[in-house]
Amino acid sequence: MKVEYKTVINRVPGEVFAYVSCYKNDPIWLGTILESEQTSEGPPGVGTRLRRVGRLLGRPIPTTAEIIEFVPDLKSCFKSLSGPLPLVETRCCELVRGGTCFTYSISIDGYPGRLFRLSESSLAHFIQHQLEADLNNLKELLETCFEAKTRP
Repeated sequence: MKVEYKTVINRVPGEVFAYVSCYKNDPIWLGTILESEQTSEGPPGVGTRLRRVGRLLGRPIPTTAEIIEFVPDLKSCFKSLSGPLPLVETRCCELVRGGTCFTYSISIDGYPGRLFRLSESSLAHFIQHQLEADLNNLKELLETCFEAKTRP
């Protein structure tokens, strides 16, 4: 199952990417993430490990993950190494007229229906709705911060 959502943010790709590739920011803009931190040293890149605690339908979901693809200012992708959801999460930034098209996608390998007692389509709908809210939150957060920094 793959769920994806896009939004255009009135900022340059490097600024958007700097924010979304700093995983400690995830609890600020992602409504389902309670904790997120990089556990390996150095700047993020392929092989960087993450520890996250998410929440889905009221259940805490602790996860260890590893970045499997990283292109500065463009793309960061990680896969879960532990936890109940075998997932891959991708964050992409692309320069477009009006700013940055930010694409956020989640792919879940296999269907965790027994874990959440939902049909696959119901779970996909729930995740899609959450992604829409999260990206609207991110857009407002980054555009408001940008406006505040540019005012005299």
